[in-house]
Formats: sequence, structure tokens, C-alpha cells
Amino acid sequence: MEIKLIIISNFLNPHQYPLSQELYKLTDEGFRFIELEKIPNTFVKSGYPEYDNVPWLIRAWESESNQKEVEELVINTPTMIAGGCAAVEKYIGKRLKHNKLTLKYSERWLKRGIINVLSPNIFRPIISYWLHFRNKPYYLLCASAFTSSDSSKFGTFKNKAFKWGYFPATDGVKDNESNYSVFHDGTGVFKIMTVCRMLNWKRPEMMIEAAKYLRDNDVKFIMDMYGSGERLNLVKQLIDRYNLNNNVVLHGNIPNEKIHEEMKHHHCLLFTSNQREGWGAVVNEAMANGCVVVGASKIGSIPYLIKDGMNGVVFEDGNQDDLNKKLHYCAIHITECESLAKEARNTISTVWSPNEAAKRLLVLADALNNKKKTPYKDGPCSLAPLL
Repeated sequence: MEIKLIIISNFLNPHQYPLSQELYKLTDEGFRFIELEKIPNTFVKSGYPEYDNVPWLIRAWESESNQKEVEELVINTPTMIAGGCAAVEKYIGKRLKHNKLTLKYSERWLKRGIINVLSPNIFRPIISYWLHFRNKPYYLLCASAFTSSDSSKFGTFKNKAFKWGYFPATDGVKDNESNYSVFHDGTGVFKIMTVCRMLNWKRPEMMIEAAKYLRDNDVKFIMDMYGSGERLNLVKQLIDRYNLNNNVVLHGNIPNEKIHEEMKHHHCLLFTSNQREGWGAVVNEAMANGCVVVGASKIGSIPYLIKDGMNGVVFEDGNQDDLNKKLHYCAIHITECESLAKEARNTISTVWSPNEAAKRLLVLADALNNKKKTPYKDGPCSLAPLL
């Protein structure tokens, strides 16, 4: 069996599994995912599967024979996709010594601003790039619309950065017209959902302020909030202070499959995170399930996935007034909102699906191995612009 492409990362997660499965099929089983670490118990407890008996998964941490196999694959496989964890860096160096095509996928580097450069996980790869790798077949897959801009600040990966992302399961695209039944339920109630950990940079208080604005403007609505975290008490206090208990419902954590079902029964997903949101796979999931995303402009996935007013709604990062007005517009223009939902699902099914991403990745790898340019003008594997 000839192995044509490998992905090497810390551990396999649900956002990588669908893409990997597609790559295994499209390469006639010539794909392997290399897992360098055992998945932490904290992730297992939160619902991550452990993926036993997956034919394309090699667990380097499990045995010496597996580790030896990994060493050979790293040197001999034509194309390697490298995850953004520190443990991968030594394998990148080994490959590039042999001039083997290597694509590193990464979220944005400066989530906290320029202070991130003090992190060894950022600083060391930049130094290695300039000392050893800048003239090698080394490219960047941007799992955030801001990764290319961050890398350009250090002069790295000029004209060598491509749009990428995360490609979670998108079963909702198969559900045809039933996805849009919420737009015709006859209740006149605008149904909003939020899915996030209640953390400072997720800004859940903005969601409550938006709910207050809708209530004060006589909009009939329900906001279902899913998730928990350190700012949950603040959210509860704001709900009580604004007397929103009849409009805002806290559900805590529920399984991801149930989240997908809820998306089919809500008009929109509200997503308020700041620039620390590397990608935000919940955007893919909502769009696939015909749920209109109203998202902040600096979330990593938003500029790649959403064209404002065409397949979703983008509000200026941190601007409460802009959020309030755009959410209000959606609430009172249900017909237009349904059009956004349909176009959102079309975007995911035709351009940003795991299958399409896998196809494009193989085409891009073939082009780069033959010293050609990417054939794609937009979407995954097209050149990443500087934002």
C-alpha cells in the first residue's frame, strides 16, 4: 500500500475526523493520520470519542513499532500536513531536510496580540523558518482568516499561505427542505440560539444586551443558551436585572448531536467571540443545518465562510449597537432570513464540506509537488488574502 498523504498532529478530534475519512477514501486507502499524544481525559469527559479501530489512524504514542512506522512515513510520504502543536516541529524539520512537501495548518498566531510572540510555540517556528525553511517546499494552511496576516508580520510564508479551516460533520445538508420549517411555523416567535463556553473572550454578556434590545423593541423572541463556564453567573445576573427570564433560557451543556438538532429549529445562531476564537466550528455546523449565523467580524471562520447579507450576517467586532441592529433586522425580516439560511447551507455543501476540502487538498498537493500554482480562486486551498 502506497501512502500518499499523512496528517500529523497531537490527537484526532471530531473536527478532523470527517476530512480524514474523506482523504482515506479519495486516496484509495493511501492516507494516514498520525496521533502523537493520547487524548487527554478532560477531552474524553467532555464528550470527545477515542476513535478505536480506525484503519487510517496510527498512534505513535502507543508502541515503539508505531513510532518507527511514523519515522519512516514522515521521510517517505510525498505530502505531509502538520498540525500546530509543538511536538510536530521536529518532524517538519526532518521532512524539509529531504525537500518533501510540507503544509502546516494553523489558527492565527496573535490571538492575544503581539504578546503572543513571547510564546516559544510561536517564536521558535518563526526563527526556524528564517534560518532553515524559507526556501523549502513549506506552505501554510490558514485555519483562520487572520493567520496569513499574522504570519506576514514576520515575513513568513509570503505567497505560500492558503485558505483552510476545520471541516466538522455536515449531516444537516442532507436534510433538504425540513431544515427550513422553523421559518414557516406560524408562531411569529424569532428563535435564537447560542453555543459557547461562558468565558470572558466569548462575551456572553453581549448576547444578553442584544436580547434586552429585542425585548425593548417589542420583538417576540426566545434565546436558548447552551454552555457553561466562569461567566455563567454574570449571565444569570443580567437576565434577572433586565427581567428577561421569559425570553432567555439557560440549558447548560448538551451533546453535540442534540445541538445539531436544535439548529434546525432556530432561525439564527448568535456568536459574539473576539479574536481569540481561532476558527469556531459551530459556524460550519449552524450553516449546514440551515441556521443563520450572526457573527462577530474577528472570529477566525467568519471572513472565510460568511458573505455579509448573502449567506449570513457579520457585525463589527465588539460593537453592541451594530449587533443589536443587525439581529433586530433578522428578527423582523424572516423571509430574507430564510434566504440567508438556504445560501448558508449551499455554501457548506458545495464549497466548505469535508469532501470538497479533501478533493481540493489533494489537487493542491499535486500542483505544489509539480511546482505549479493553486487552481482555486476562492474557498479552501485558494491563496489566503491579508486581512
